Amino acid sequence: KKAVNENRSMMIFPQGTRVNPGITPEEKPYLPGVFFLYNQTKVPVIPVAHNAGLLWPKNSFMKYPDRLKTKKVTIKILPAINPGMSKIEFLKKLESDIESNSNELIELEK
Repeated sequence: KKAVNENRSMMIFPQGTRVNPGITPEEKPYLPGVFFLYNQTKVPVIPVAHNAGLLWPKNSFMKYPDRLKTKKVTIKILPAINPGMSKIEFLKKLESDIESNSNELIELEK
């Protein structure tokens, strides 16, 4: 709430950390803490999809640009999820939006 009151942004990984491509939400689920922040702050959540895991794997200092055809990370800013959804609705929407768009970006690099 303090960050919101100070007009600052918050960036979180809804699974608690970066996750390598190919790891499903069943294997590494979206955590309820993201809903807690959404519910308490009453501000929209802006989901972001990306393909950075192809270039920069989790737990790796090294980056591998040759793994991408474009040699660039692609980021897609998705439509806001406005306040007011239930926990189940919010988590399902967030997961669906991020996973489907991230998978599309990853497929473009194959």
